[in-house]
Amino acid sequence: MPTASSADSVPRIAPPSAEEFRERYVKTHQPVIIVGAMEDWPARQWSGEYLAARFGDRRVPVAHVTDNRVTDDPAVGFSHREEPLDDFIERIGAPGPVDGYAMFLLGQTLTELESDLRTPAFAPPAPWSVWRFWMSAPETRSPLHMDLPDNLFAQVVGRKRVTLFSPAEEWKLYRNAPWSRLPHMSRVDAEAPDLARYPRFAAARPLRCMVEPGELLYIPRFWWHQITSIDCSISVNYWWATGWVWRIVQLALAYQRLRKLTY
Repeated sequence: MPTASSADSVPRIAPPSAEEFRERYVKTHQPVIIVGAMEDWPARQWSGEYLAARFGDRRVPVAHVTDNRVTDDPAVGFSHREEPLDDFIERIGAPGPVDGYAMFLLGQTLTELESDLRTPAFAPPAPWSVWRFWMSAPETRSPLHMDLPDNLFAQVVGRKRVTLFSPAEEWKLYRNAPWSRLPHMSRVDAEAPDLARYPRFAAARPLRCMVEPGELLYIPRFWWHQITSIDCSISVNYWWATGWVWRIVQLALAYQRLRKLTY
């Protein structure tokens, strides 16, 4: 049976069968942490030193960070720059705040690393899927946001703190306008909310968990989440979409290309 520690409100389970995962979690849109599903991943050998040795001179997209949070502006979207991976790794290993969060699709930047990953056997077959890479300094956090696809978030190095809200809570989360450049983002920082500006957020009911190295967190589609690195952290996530959700993802990707949006 699923268990949850006193610090977590998301249960931990052993790797499920495909049927169990589909029926108990995907169909019911329930977050869950899966322990022991990454033991055969070559990615478990990753470290900053390992990546710098293999790809140090490779230029990678790095998002700007302000006050330990990825900088997002509904009017302009995310601001990125490119820098050599070894320079970025050196910076996030130094003391103090770091302006930068490496976040990109593996297939566009470090394609070679995809061979170090394994699609879990319990993940549903899907006409569309993609791997995304995340690397950051301690205490760096994402904005509060939701994704259209289902998400298996794999923690490879370090720990991350995750705050989740169900889609039913969305009206309390002050989502950006649909016509903005970041329509899937919230204006609220879930870890430092300004309740004078966003009073409805006080009534929002989060789920919270800590994701340890070697654990997978299933984040159902449309669930809102904010993720904070506790340590120097490397993560990947596996997005997938099926059925009518895949149709929506296709439209969203076309809209993203049309408006030249970068997420």
